[in-house]
Amino acid sequence: MKYIILGLFLTFTSCDAQKTLRENQELETSFRVFGKGNPILIINGGPGMNSEGFVEIAKEIAALNYQAIIYDQRGTGNSKLEVIDSSTITMDLMVQDMEHLRKN
Repeated sequence: MKYIILGLFLTFTSCDAQKTLRENQELETSFRVFGKGNPILIINGGPGMNSEGFVEIAKEIAALNYQAIIYDQRGTGNSKLEVIDSSTITMDLMVQDMEHLRKN
């Protein structure tokens, strides 16, 4: 029983709630942070995938005393865009999004 309670405690304390970071009028980037330590940004695959499939690996990384960060890339999950087209989804913009997360 004490192991179950400890496991639940670690599960709930290792993850911050879903957060958003406003980059501009068109985009709020949704992300979650697990653990503390040197940060590791987990970039999910795609196209169109959200970050939910990476929660368990983020928890495993956090257990190794790192800070694991997962995020929904622009236009996916909770990082919604009003318009999704070749002007709002580019590699340059995606790199800018990661840089914005890094700085904040």
